[in-house]
Amino acid sequence: MVVDLQGNSRLSSSLHASCALLPSPARRLRATRRPRHQSFLFVQTAKDIAFRDGVLTLQHVSPVTVFFADRPQRIVGHVRNDFF
Repeated sequence: MVVDLQGNSRLSSSLHASCALLPSPARRLRATRRPRHQSFLFVQTAKDIAFRDGVLTLQHVSPVTVFFADRPQRIVGHVRNDFF
């Protein structure tokens, strides 16, 4: 969807949509690869931080750490910090 300066919206051309559906060699190659392990991202939140001598210290940290992964599976969750 494209929005012009007057706030009117219009659909983008069907050419772009049809090109996105065409199989590409890179897509076929990605489909045949299987990762050996799942990669996760971890998120910790804190009310305050301190940065001194190249060391970042989180202060007043949330009691849980959030984790997620999106490939090859979507996995989302949280774990208590004492287990992390």
